[in-house]
Amino acid sequence: MPSEFSPDPDLAARAAYLFDLDGTLVDSGAKHDQAFRSALAECAPDLVPTFDYRKVRGLETTHALEVIGVADPEERTRIAERKRMFYREMGGAR
Repeated sequence: MPSEFSPDPDLAARAAYLFDLDGTLVDSGAKHDQAFRSALAECAPDLVPTFDYRKVRGLETTHALEVIGVADPEERTRIAERKRMFYREMGGAR
């Protein structure tokens, strides 16, 4: 029986593939949680007591900040940059 699969020629021509293995081979949740908490403590301390990483796990950082109540887009961007900096300092992805 012939195969129904025909590879995408554009994909087959690629020299490298990138797979997101976070949560599969690497559990970075604790680092993300701490990076969020550090950024919030610095930039929006009133949100720290109610922050629950489980509610935003897997979301893009600025979207997660919107979900937890950071309304201003510029403030979300500023806090997201700090969160990413804290995460990198803890040895997270570059």
